[in-house]
Amino acid sequence: MKICTVIIEQVLQKGGNVELIINDEIFESLIDSIDPEIKKRSIENGCLKVHELKDNLNLYLIISDKNTNLGLFKNDGSFDQNRLLTSENQQAIKWANNLFENVKANW
Repeated sequence: MKICTVIIEQVLQKGGNVELIINDEIFESLIDSIDPEIKKRSIENGCLKVHELKDNLNLYLIISDKNTNLGLFKNDGSFDQNRLLTSENQQAIKWANNLFENVKANW
């Protein structure tokens, strides 16, 4: 969890935006681990948005301006690092953004 917190804080400190959709199992621990001042300022400025899922979606999706990563899970719900798709293609990034918006709207 620490590496996620560090990355989120660095993005926010550099003026970037972070929008997360995370399940309730990790919601509190991740949000509580972000530096309180960075978190407060970023939420007030609209740079940090967090959406909590009540159900487990079994989807790992990271999108940036330059690439996207999609991770898939095994049937037993465990993460499989061998099922990670990465792309710098703009169509793939657009597709990932559409998936993100769909999950945000429907879950």
